[in-house]
Amino acid sequence: MATKKKVQNSKKDPLVSPETLMAIQEDVGALYAEHETEIRKVMNEAEKPVVVVNFTVKLDLTESAPIVETMIRFTSSVTDKRVRKLDDPTQPLLLSKEDLEATKRKPGRPKKVVGEDPEAPATPEGE
Repeated sequence: MATKKKVQNSKKDPLVSPETLMAIQEDVGALYAEHETEIRKVMNEAEKPVVVVNFTVKLDLTESAPIVETMIRFTSSVTDKRVRKLDDPTQPLLLSKEDLEATKRKPGRPKKVVGEDPEAPATPEGE
């Protein structure tokens, strides 16, 4: 049997007290100041002077006195992306992938011209 989630403060009440918010701000500032030289080193060594700095704050409000854990993470930013369209698994395949590829026109394949005799030898233009 599932237990009901403990009801927290109403939506109008702030989630954390002003003191807790002040402690978070102080911890973020202290972590940045402590690691600023390392952040600058990463920025100077990067191809572009861009460094992503993330601060994560974990709030544990299960006890009467809140526990605040503040973390810093920084790195030079690398973005990579791959997009692939896959076959719809709910649709049956009418042709196998090999059969489908065989029906496609390949580069360099001559186009059919309407009205020409396919058995006649090709003649250069202007003759």
